[in-house]
Amino acid sequence: MFWREQVSCDRFTDGIPGARFIDCDVLKEGCSKGHALERWAITAAIAREQVMAIGDNYNDIEMLAFAGLPFIMGNASEELRRRIGWAVTLPTIRAA
Repeated sequence: MFWREQVSCDRFTDGIPGARFIDCDVLKEGCSKGHALERWAITAAIAREQVMAIGDNYNDIEMLAFAGLPFIMGNASEELRRRIGWAVTLPTIRAA
């Protein structure tokens, strides 16, 4: 079971000028998007090489590492976009 809750994390950034904490992921140890994707692929009898994943944040790294066809979104951090072997999509354009 995956549990995620948007929580106020202001206490983590108190006293740090300009710091902002936007999101918290709370997962059981050993759980990740990559682990879930692997279990799904095994259950569905889909070869790893046939699994595509698209991610834009650090919590997507294990999922992308598992996928045979990993893609990084163009609006992801530069560090993620520089990963060797991972294709980068065009950036997301938001309507004004």
